[in-house]
Amino acid sequence: PAVRAIEALQEEGEEKKDGGLDSSADAALSPSDDPAASGESLATKQHRKSTRILSTLEDKLRELDVALGQCRRTVLGRIPHVVLKPHPRILEACLLLGDDASALSSISSNMDLDKVGLTAALSDDAFLNEVQSTVNHWIVQIRKVTVLPSTTPFPSGESAETEANADLEEVSFWMGLEESLKHIRRELDKPSVRLTLALLKAAKRFVAT
Repeated sequence: PAVRAIEALQEEGEEKKDGGLDSSADAALSPSDDPAASGESLATKQHRKSTRILSTLEDKLRELDVALGQCRRTVLGRIPHVVLKPHPRILEACLLLGDDASALSSISSNMDLDKVGLTAALSDDAFLNEVQSTVNHWIVQIRKVTVLPSTTPFPSGESAETEANADLEEVSFWMGLEESLKHIRRELDKPSVRLTLALLKAAKRFVAT
């Protein structure tokens, strides 16, 4: 669609040039008792052509927007939506911090787990195994996204039109992947996720972290 829009503009531009020369020649060769009237007619014609060019451009841009939207919907359907769900006991521990922004932002591997009632959990192997299993599932989810650049086959266009569609699909893929990676970063920055990793590090469960 973008290529067709450019070609249309070029054709309209050539028509405008040819039309301007023809109009000038007609004005010079045909008799006219009122030069001002002839000038007004030429200006009106040029304005009409300019309006047609703008209208064509708007149509092509709309086609491009529709094609891009269709590609994005196709691509986003292929990119997994990652949601990192913590262990219920971790969620309860986060509730002890309330809405205190400074307390939530202070969650790290060096934090005092006694503040959230998780000190005793360091010796609870069954609980730690469940938490570690949760994190292992997170890793699997995230890897499904991070491997996409090396595992996604991009279509190759056999004609000008299919090549344009292939380019749109690839652009949409990278845009969708960027959005997905930003979302994963936000998920990893959630207090419950950071507390989960802090707990496993304190318990020396380094494989998961």
